[in-house]
Amino acid sequence: MGIEIDGNSHDNKEVYDYIRTSILNDYWIKIIRYRNDEVIYNLSWIYEDLIQEIAKRKKELENLK
Repeated sequence: MGIEIDGNSHDNKEVYDYIRTSILNDYWIKIIRYRNDEVIYNLSWIYEDLIQEIAKRKKELENLK
């Protein structure tokens, strides 16, 4: 898994982000994205969401065996 914090630096770079994410997905790396304002103003929600995302990803990878 990779965690990406999206801010102004990602404006107008949707194609680049899409291509990069596709390449990472080819290596079984799932990208979890959060916006800057979510990290700044709602860190506890980020923490809880990451716990859920990690558990979900663990199940996805276990099902590949």
